[in-house]
Amino acid sequence: MAITITSATQLAQIGRTQEYPGNGSYILGNNITISGEWTTLLEANGLTFNGNGHRISTLTMPLFNRLYNATVSNLTLGLDIDTTGSYFPGGYGAAGGLAQTVSGCTFTNITTEGRIAGRSAIGGMIGDTNRSDFTDCTNYATIYCTRDRAGGITSLGSECNFIRCVNHGDVTTSGALADPHSQGLWAGGIAGIVQTLGDYPYLPTFHQMVDCTNDGSIQAGGYGGGIAGWALAYAPNGMLEIRNCHNHGPVSYSPYTPPIGEGNQSFGGIVGNMLYGGDIYDCTNDAPISGGRSVGGITGSAGMEYVYEDYYGYGWLTPNIVRCYNSGPVTLTAPASLPIDNDHYQYAGGISGRLRHGGIIQENRNTGAVSSNAPNTGGIVGDVVASNVGGSINEAPVTGALNTGGIAGAVDTQLVMYVEPTLANPASYVVRLTDTGGQIDAMENKFTPMPVPATRRVAALPLATLEAYAALRGNTNAQSARITATDNNTGGIAGLIRNGTLVQDNKNCGDMISTGSVVGGIVGRAEQTVLTSPNNEITNNFSSPLMVSGVTSVYRVLGASTGQAPVSLNNTQVYPNVLLTGNNTADGGLMYSNQPVAENDPQLGATLRQGANLVCPPGERPEPCVGCAPYEPPVPPKPPSCPCCPSWFCWWPFSMCCWPRVSCCPSGQNRPQIPNVPKPACGCMQKRVW
Repeated sequence: MAITITSATQLAQIGRTQEYPGNGSYILGNNITISGEWTTLLEANGLTFNGNGHRISTLTMPLFNRLYNATVSNLTLGLDIDTTGSYFPGGYGAAGGLAQTVSGCTFTNITTEGRIAGRSAIGGMIGDTNRSDFTDCTNYATIYCTRDRAGGITSLGSECNFIRCVNHGDVTTSGALADPHSQGLWAGGIAGIVQTLGDYPYLPTFHQMVDCTNDGSIQAGGYGGGIAGWALAYAPNGMLEIRNCHNHGPVSYSPYTPPIGEGNQSFGGIVGNMLYGGDIYDCTNDAPISGGRSVGGITGSAGMEYVYEDYYGYGWLTPNIVRCYNSGPVTLTAPASLPIDNDHYQYAGGISGRLRHGGIIQENRNTGAVSSNAPNTGGIVGDVVASNVGGSINEAPVTGALNTGGIAGAVDTQLVMYVEPTLANPASYVVRLTDTGGQIDAMENKFTPMPVPATRRVAALPLATLEAYAALRGNTNAQSARITATDNNTGGIAGLIRNGTLVQDNKNCGDMISTGSVVGGIVGRAEQTVLTSPNNEITNNFSSPLMVSGVTSVYRVLGASTGQAPVSLNNTQVYPNVLLTGNNTADGGLMYSNQPVAENDPQLGATLRQGANLVCPPGERPEPCVGCAPYEPPVPPKPPSCPCCPSWFCWWPFSMCCWPRVSCCPSGQNRPQIPNVPKPACGCMQKRVW
């Protein structure tokens, strides 16, 4: 039978006396207000606590220290917690309104309000969470963390499920100015970090964040997301799904954090950085997303740029982003102190800043303007490596610098293989695939290059073996999605493609205006830097912008090619009235404006650069962003009404349409009499004598 708690005195006895055991069953009989400082309850294992719809107010410390195998439900907590300058039981200082750390617990219908601040691992409900479930939990409390890791529900959710959880409170992590090791990382509306490790290589595990919503402002020194700052699925047997989640709160870089480090600024409407793998389905963002390195409407970054290998074998940990929608503006502002001229450094996209390592972006839509002062900017994704983007639509303007595209900024197939430390070989290496078919020329550990051990050469695999491939298929850049660039490599679909990229069945309808060179209606520049990879391929696309403008190398399909020319089936069709402006004499073309060009480039023929004018069959005509559409001749207009009597119609030039309404002419006017016509004709004139 459940023990009824009606006072703060009784509440304080849980786990401390035999009458109130730590594994007991409790029900709250009424609201309780804590007077003075609350002393955190110690460890409770097997506890059941039903708040019965009541509230515990004025908690100045977490209600519990540690909870194991507990069930807590139907409870509201009013918080006024600040642990930034104090040490309290619970290890390194994790703090949450309900508990510091928990494992194996179930939480249902819990609400937190007020404020909570601390040094590290701060959550509205729980500090750090392991293998627990949250259902219908809501946070209204303001969360502030002076170091790393904060979330509206929990700072860390390791192998947890979150169902219908909501955050309304602002969540902030900020690096401590006096602490050079603190960067203010990992802030999320639901969790700062959510991770699924898997019992690898044993039974698989599957964890979800479903129907969760964030309304609060999220600020972080790095890795900020409306739902989670960092999402990790470490192993193939550890599966993580984020489904039908929505963000309505702005996500941005914390102004309180010193600009230290360069690799942590990933900001997304749903997840800041989706490291390794995981799935995001049917999620939306409608709030502004901004940052300094990798920014996206749904994810700032998704996937790793290397193949993951440990002593169990290869792990293909791939991210998937499917049927997501972003309508919030995405803004990347690279700090002047960072190398914004490095084209492998910054990334901005309407859906994701980066997509890597076999990832998929499928059937997504972006209507939020994407703007960046740095390289690699796309309406859907900024940078793609060995991944696929298909069936997605960008309907918003894109503004960028080097490598700017309506769908993707830059696309490459190059992979890097990461070798985990083992007992036999404790060093951690990065193996870079080279143009010698994957032969290892050198290996790097975390700090210094070193010679390749002969026993590790077998770890290098050819690109073909790794199935490294990148493709843009069936995407559309709409008429409303004008592309503006301040540097080279601008394309209606992709600014830059490299090393075996396939660009197929895409459609660009947005105008392109660049103050740089190498501009194409479909692709800006195609590069071949790895000789063993397949050629780039541009095939079966449709381009219908009304204007493509740049300085030099401005073409209707492909701006320029470096290295081996792309493969093309020469069937890219172009709307016939594309206005091209730019001087193309530098690469074998002619200076022209809205005229077909006889291309003299030895590598690329006129058809590949210019495409073929769209020719429609009888009964159809070209339409921008549509292609050939059925055409019906205009319906002849109705005959004009009689000037004198609009309700009548003239049957023939000298008709008697106004007859017998002779009184319809204005005062002082009369119908003229036409000779040999017995009755008045149409029209009025000043009265006169005939």
